[in-house]
Amino acid sequence: MLIFLVGGLVGAAVAGNVARTRIRQAVAQALAADHGPASAAEGEAPPTPALPDQRPTSAEVPLATLSREPLRFLSVGGGADPLSTQVQLEQDVALFAETVREATGEDGAILFAGGPSVRAVQVLEYDERPPRAGETDEAAVLRAALGELVDPRPERAARYRTPALAAQGSADADAFLALLGRQLQLPGERLEVFVASHGDAGETPADNYVALWGDTSFDARQLAAALAPTSSRRGARLVLTACFGGGFAELAFDGADANAGPTASDVCGLFATSADHESNGCDANPDRQAQEGYALHLLRALRGHDRDGTAVAAIDLDGDGQVGVLEAHTWARIASRSIDLPSTTSERFLRSLPSVDAATSLELVGYPTPEEDAVIRALGGALGIATEEAVSAARQVLEVQLEGVAGVIEERAQAEDDALRELLLTVGTRWPELLDPFRPDFDAVLRANIRELGAVLRSEVARAHAQARRQTERALLDEDGLRLRWVQLLRLERAFETRRLARVLASTRSSDDPARQRYEAFLACERAPLRSATTSP
Repeated sequence: MLIFLVGGLVGAAVAGNVARTRIRQAVAQALAADHGPASAAEGEAPPTPALPDQRPTSAEVPLATLSREPLRFLSVGGGADPLSTQVQLEQDVALFAETVREATGEDGAILFAGGPSVRAVQVLEYDERPPRAGETDEAAVLRAALGELVDPRPERAARYRTPALAAQGSADADAFLALLGRQLQLPGERLEVFVASHGDAGETPADNYVALWGDTSFDARQLAAALAPTSSRRGARLVLTACFGGGFAELAFDGADANAGPTASDVCGLFATSADHESNGCDANPDRQAQEGYALHLLRALRGHDRDGTAVAAIDLDGDGQVGVLEAHTWARIASRSIDLPSTTSERFLRSLPSVDAATSLELVGYPTPEEDAVIRALGGALGIATEEAVSAARQVLEVQLEGVAGVIEERAQAEDDALRELLLTVGTRWPELLDPFRPDFDAVLRANIRELGAVLRSEVARAHAQARRQTERALLDEDGLRLRWVQLLRLERAFETRRLARVLASTRSSDDPARQRYEAFLACERAPLRSATTSP
């Protein structure tokens, strides 16, 4: 069974930055014009926009019915509510289902957000040409400008629709875990499960959790219980790409407890990031060319393609004509230009074993690590680094630079806050009603003072705030560039470390040692392609 958990708050933040930039550009251009009289009668509310089609895209099938037959996959996704159900989650859920169907010739089920009839998919839509003076209701322009100042929200540039994929039900955590447990009791090939959602950190890695529809969630311990029913008749392979998803690597152990020893179940996992880092994968922008999430790279790589759909022979590391999941995971480690720090259960288990310090005189024997070698060749070559010691030194230097940039960001953010406070005080001392858009007289006050409010929002105070905001954004862009290089260094450093620890394991434990066999079993599970030798095309 393969479980993919996709998400991350950072993708939403990136989309939010894009949305806010375009909104600000449109508002700024509209405000730059000399507004004339209001285009609507004073106190008249703007027309209510028509809601998108709310009809379900597919008939909802009871989960109890689905559980009667062995499913090849479960593709599960969405956030806790519409505000956290970005379109990329839907795209990845659909791509996963399509990929498994093509690879195995078998079908499964899709659970997404609140179900097929709930208008929960958030999609950013931009008008590339900002409105010209006289083309847009002036009150609407000023309302947008006030919203950006008082309560900025990137989702204001989005619309919501029902899922475009054929979902059989809602992605409720309890229902998902129950269905997962039931499916494992049925005979068949691995159950492939994809969960595209958000995640957060708990007190310990095993407490890290994934959030699903209706504010439901599950952590590594709950998932471990669902993956190991006493009557289980199928194995489990898990790939989690939610923020802090590396905490689910604790599934390598019985009950997700490292003190309990390795799991006796046929379980393995691949994760977009570590237990203490965020990931990328929840963009509301539907343009796949603008996305860099782990899931997109991984799923395209399973077909032998890069993110853009171009065939890349190098993805198939062993040249056997099939791309294994670990090979696709390795490609994502190399190619993804995101903050993801991919990891696996085999890596977690390897690091739980007593090891020999690299500084000792132990003579290490060779051990095949094709995935780590590929990462070292690609990222080491790109970064000009050839040794583990060199990458560690480069990372430490970069972390000092990041600390310096963080100080600059803090200073500029404070200056922006001070400028915003002065601007809001200017507005609030004249029209306090406009600081609360839920007031019944908000629209009337806004329309009665369009010319005066427009002048304030084009004043020197407003320009000072806009300048402070641009300086903050430039500092954030500088940090983004440094952080991408830092992430690449971390990926490279982890590859060097994993290769070294694998050689230590081979040098200190025989091939029939239980710990070494368990490690190699994790690797075999992670490496296997979606289509097994017994699966008909």
